[in-house]
Amino acid sequence: MTMSMRRRVELLEWAKAHGAAILEDDYDSDFHHDPGVIPLHALDHEQSVIYVGSFSKSLSPVLRLGFIVAPPSLQPAIHIAKQLMDWHTNLPLQGALAEFLDSGGFARHVRRMRGIYARRSKALIRALKEHLYNEVEILPRALGLHLCVLARPTRGPRVETAARESAASGVRVQVLSEFSQQPDPPLGLILGYGMLDEAKIREGVRRLASHL
Repeated sequence: MTMSMRRRVELLEWAKAHGAAILEDDYDSDFHHDPGVIPLHALDHEQSVIYVGSFSKSLSPVLRLGFIVAPPSLQPAIHIAKQLMDWHTNLPLQGALAEFLDSGGFARHVRRMRGIYARRSKALIRALKEHLYNEVEILPRALGLHLCVLARPTRGPRVETAARESAASGVRVQVLSEFSQQPDPPLGLILGYGMLDEAKIREGVRRLASHL
């Protein structure tokens, strides 16, 4: 989850008091919807945070490249772990990515994609309010390229059934209860919008609503 600033400071103080390390997995952070959120490692003055990220969403999963920003005291151990796990990271690809980062090309790419994804997110929210307002409640989200909605009371089973039926018309959404291990899981949907333009998003929601 995205922690509040107060909780972040408390966690760093706890790590300092106990001599503990914090692993910060900042997956999807390039597409955070609140630019004011500061990564935990940027607040760390005690070298307690190991910051982990990936280029799978910001560029492509085909690259299979990620990164670790670690305190100097841990870097020798991380080098050894890397050698034990994998000797075959693509060196030319890493060099090309490093040049892309140094040139500012990556930052420009992320800024452009943030604008595109923001428009797609807004298009999805507008379409849900137009076609499914009485069926689902849109949950706030901090980052990423998905939106989660909860079915309104008494509508849960029908909403999830409609999601499964809509696959026949080319609309595939994920059913929320399939991600839960609770005996009585929340009912709703997870909708991705990263690869769809605004027209397809509107049409997809309309088709989904037609099954209700």
